[in-house]
Amino acid sequence: MRHLLPLLFLVTSILHAQPEKILETWKKDKDLHYASISWSVRDLSSLKILSEHLPHTLLIPASTQKIFCTATALSSFGPDYRFETTLCYTGTLDKIKGVLKGDLIIVGSGDPSLHSKYTGSGNITDKWATELFKAGIRSIEGGVIGDASAFPKAIPSNWLYEDVSNYYGAGVCALNYADNLFTLTFNSGEAGTQASLSGMRPVYESQPYQITHSVMASGRSDEAYVYGDPSSFTRSVNGTIPPNKKNYELDATLPDPALLCAESLQKSLLAQGISCKKNAKSRYQSAASEQLTLVHTHFSLPLKQLVQITNQYSNNLYCEALRFLLGKGDAEKGLQEIKKNASNYGVDTSGLFLADASGLSRLNGCTTDAQCLFLINALKNQKISPIFLQSLPVSGKSGSLATLGKGTFLENNLAAKSGYMTRARAYTGYLKTKSGKELVFSVIINNFSCSGKAMKPKFEAFLLSLAEL
Repeated sequence: MRHLLPLLFLVTSILHAQPEKILETWKKDKDLHYASISWSVRDLSSLKILSEHLPHTLLIPASTQKIFCTATALSSFGPDYRFETTLCYTGTLDKIKGVLKGDLIIVGSGDPSLHSKYTGSGNITDKWATELFKAGIRSIEGGVIGDASAFPKAIPSNWLYEDVSNYYGAGVCALNYADNLFTLTFNSGEAGTQASLSGMRPVYESQPYQITHSVMASGRSDEAYVYGDPSSFTRSVNGTIPPNKKNYELDATLPDPALLCAESLQKSLLAQGISCKKNAKSRYQSAASEQLTLVHTHFSLPLKQLVQITNQYSNNLYCEALRFLLGKGDAEKGLQEIKKNASNYGVDTSGLFLADASGLSRLNGCTTDAQCLFLINALKNQKISPIFLQSLPVSGKSGSLATLGKGTFLENNLAAKSGYMTRARAYTGYLKTKSGKELVFSVIINNFSCSGKAMKPKFEAFLLSLAEL
């Protein structure tokens, strides 16, 4: 027994030193020679710090920042909250003849899920047209107006120019539609040749796109970027796509989501036999003296499902929409609400810098210690704890963690939010260890010199070491 106790102590010491051993490996890794590395790991039950390395260092968290916004939205509005989009009209409705002597107005409130590919709800404007037909409308002497005046159309000023016209940089407006994206399709030939633009969808009835490109066939992955004013119908596309592809898809940001929504509804009305005399249009400023009559209210999916989409797919549009919800239409107030909630969750917000809600800005900054404290207290909030936990991707199974740790102990035992942008990668969440402990952790690495793909196995090795604690 005298010999066994020192042996057990030695084994335990080795296991608890695993993260530190990973650090020693990283110190010799040329990819991490210039990197800033931080982590914080706590026992979720006792709150004891089990391992940490520079936990108060301010770093760029990338999309792990979404935990602050999504948990705050759930706490502030409750899991069953729904956005409302209303169909109203100006003027009068002759209920005998079915003639609307005025305009039909789609009034948005920021719902990010209208005709979204993530909801699988089909063409929402066809459903609206059915409701309007049931309401007795047979013809409209005006037109359909997409009203996005509830808050300013906004793209955070600190997002990079190369981001704001690409799928992950879609800005928010009060009447979001189809994920605020349109799709360009290319056909590519042999490596080194220029690809051809084969199509675009959806298209506007009233305004054509003006697309120029110098997309070449090269490599194995999508390295093409869309450039231009996000509100403009003129875009340029540069970069490379894999060779010998047909109808290869690139998503770009819609210049006017509210207009596309209005045009879509007008087409759906015509399919129902409801005519409109004027062309559809959008507006981003309210008509103060306008009197509106409500016809139909569309309710979004409950907030708990919108949060799940946000965290599972790291969707920036959904997250920024939640930011506007928190600020009641004011983006800066939304960030203030997030910081206020973080403070209530034990975070020192003097070291929490929020330039946006989604984590796309490189001006964001937080610490791994702050993320751990926030996650600990999010689970203490009985109002949101099971829903927030279920919204996180699971290693080897779902969302952005579907391939991380697959076939290892991490699979099914790790629920976390990931984050990645050029030279910044991070993970934060919850892990059940081999000994049955439940951990909360955050790990952030900035300024590595390899690709994000090359960083993935390094993080996986670190997370596996936590499973030994």
